[in-house]
Amino acid sequence: MRHPEDLELEIDTLNLRAGPSFQDRAIDELNEGDVVRNLGCKRVDGQRWCQVARSDDDRTRGWVAGRSLRESSYQP
Repeated sequence: MRHPEDLELEIDTLNLRAGPSFQDRAIDELNEGDVVRNLGCKRVDGQRWCQVARSDDDRTRGWVAGRSLRESSYQP
């Protein structure tokens, strides 16, 4: 089931990172079309970062660059 806070990837692959920085280690990889739950976004050094959880595994959480995400096609 999709929720209004769900986001989809706009690019082929995206690293899920341990923290809100390109210097933080990658802990997982997301692929185009994957849906993630938005847990909140913030700006770090002028870059928008969003903490997300995989929609298929809520325990897998991390940070992604916000510019690589779009709102999902949620329909109630």
